Amino acid sequence: MLPLINIYYLIFHDYIDSFTTYWPFLRIDLMLWNLALLALLLHQKITPIQQKAVNKIHAKLKITQQESST
Repeated sequence: MLPLINIYYLIFHDYIDSFTTYWPFLRIDLMLWNLALLALLLHQKITPIQQKAVNKIHAKLKITQQESST
């Protein structure tokens, strides 16, 4: 979607006159899409690991609190 909006804007404002001059802009769009995909994948992979660590910490704190109260 972004490349289509981008090419429409660039052609409408006479920044490019052909698709060959659009190539540098397309490379930037593709790089942004790749970075967004990488961020999404990293978020999906890291979130379960973080949640597991939080659960371990909560369990350890619960055990520590029970030991200190007795």
